[in-house]
Order: sequence, then structure tokens, then C-alpha cells
Amino acid sequence: MMLDMMSKELKDQDPVLTIRRNLQQVVQRHSHVHSLKQIIETILKIKLPCKTLKRDEDEDDDEESKELGEALRDGSLLCQLANALIPKSISNIYTPTNYKVATNNMNTFCTFYFCFFLFN
Repeated sequence: MMLDMMSKELKDQDPVLTIRRNLQQVVQRHSHVHSLKQIIETILKIKLPCKTLKRDEDEDDDEESKELGEALRDGSLLCQLANALIPKSISNIYTPTNYKVATNNMNTFCTFYFCFFLFN
């Protein structure tokens, strides 16, 4: 019964409207990513992307999303951002040499976030 309803809904959808809606979502997502990247660059006074740990490429993502994701992946940029927002809030920021160090940076940032934003 449920499968028949879903099948009917898919048949009733206009493919042009679906493509247009998907395109609008991609444009909106790109706009958000670009804005976030500009905010981080302004606060930290750096130009992204910076050198980060490598990961497998996803063909679905656009280039700017990949670059921002790579820059945030190791956690050191997030820790720097935390220190820019609240000076000396994170005392140790580790240089990312492997995923264990990146995990330390991410855990440190999560602790910062919980302490300063969720409980204040």
C-alpha cells in the first residue's frame, strides 16, 4: 500500500520542477559554504584552504565545500577559531600529523563548545 502511494507520487512529479528544486538547493548550499568560508577567513585573517590531512574525494561535492571540509577536518582551524572568539580558551592546538592528533583537536574544540556555548 505504502509503496504504491510512493510510486504514484514519483510518477506525478514534474521532472523539470525536481531538477529546478535540486539546482536551487545546490546554489543555496554553495552560498552558505562561501559565506562561512569568508567569515572564518576574516576572523582568523588567513586564506583557506590550508594544508590538511587528505581524504578520499567525493565527486558529488563542489570544490569549495571540499576545500572548507578539508580545512576543518583536522580540528586545528576550529581550535584557532575558538581562540579568536574567546582568547586563550584552548591552550594546546596540535599540528595535525595523523588522525589521532586530529581527533585530539576535535575533542578539544567540542569541549570548548560545550563549556562556553551550551552551558553559558
